[in-house]
Amino acid sequence: MTASRVVLHVGAPKSGTTYLQRSLWNRREALAEVGVRCVGELPRDMFHAAIGLRGSEKFWGMDPDEVRATWERLVGQVRHGSGTWVMSHELLSLCTARQAERALADLEGLDLHLVYTARDLGRQVPSEWQERVKNGATTSFGEFEQGIAERMNGDRSGGTFWRAQSAVDVLHRWGAALAPDHVHVVVAPQRGAPPEMLWERFGSAVGFDGQVITADAGSRSNQTLGSTQAELLRRVNERLGDRVPQPHYARLVKRQFSQSTLTTQKSPPARCSPELLQQLHDFALEQNRQLREAGYQVHGDLAELVPDVDGGDAIDPSSLSGDELAEAATTALADLLAERMETSGDAGEAGRARHTGKQRGRGAGASRSPVSALVGLLRNRGRR
Repeated sequence: MTASRVVLHVGAPKSGTTYLQRSLWNRREALAEVGVRCVGELPRDMFHAAIGLRGSEKFWGMDPDEVRATWERLVGQVRHGSGTWVMSHELLSLCTARQAERALADLEGLDLHLVYTARDLGRQVPSEWQERVKNGATTSFGEFEQGIAERMNGDRSGGTFWRAQSAVDVLHRWGAALAPDHVHVVVAPQRGAPPEMLWERFGSAVGFDGQVITADAGSRSNQTLGSTQAELLRRVNERLGDRVPQPHYARLVKRQFSQSTLTTQKSPPARCSPELLQQLHDFALEQNRQLREAGYQVHGDLAELVPDVDGGDAIDPSSLSGDELAEAATTALADLLAERMETSGDAGEAGRARHTGKQRGRGAGASRSPVSALVGLLRNRGRR
């Protein structure tokens, strides 16, 4: 029997991977008709497999035995199947050389193709910072930028940003033993391009026509926060400390507070400083040269990976005023309270509650509410 063809999609984070993975899963029946299948029984299986390979179960609050067994189960599925199998998760880009070596050994003897989706680094820096904040990080945007600049031209293996976002380094760790025509770089289009363009480029790497089998990521998406909302969440993380560990944080803070509440507000996104953008621009030009020399299969135009150094002024979320943060906090708290009323079945009591509230509001010496206290705290911190 002919060995299965395996497409191992290893990231990068924030390069459209969630959109691609949801489309793969939602269109799996149409893809199966042309011989392309997704591994696993549930969409989360590759997430668990990647965590197991990296040994990061403790951070995510998961059972080590369960997640480590997931990778072995998925490899078994591929080995006993036929056609093309897609194994996709962006956390694979964070694997060390030893972790990647172990995974590749498990896939030995299969027709392995490596796929890496890359995106303009000027957009990746704010996106990566925000994603970390949405997973509990407290590092300010300025501190994050500084760390990226310091490691850019030195030892990039020590920082997780460069371990995942340096296309040359990731492809060397995962694809050094593969023929160049088995290594694919899928270029994420620039801002404003239709999302279907990424799907079509990805399809050309995997082996299906993305114009015939169209993308379907569903209604859910990994929505972006504005700079004000991201900074508000970062400060909330500071106050939470370790009181809401994973996986509770992902459910309560990331999905409910960040993705459901804060995304309804709008503010300009964070933007890198001119100095860092110029450094990223130069880095991208050199990286593109190395990718061309390597002879990898490129889907899209590598020029789209070069940041625009004239795209606008820097926006550092940590420089926002306390008043701006207080406004965002007040709105978020009001939305949460209104949602709480709806979900708790108290909506029918709204009229009586409003009437009672008006009567109480007329009394003198009312105590300061938790909302007012939080707003005051944010305003005062912003003026320091």
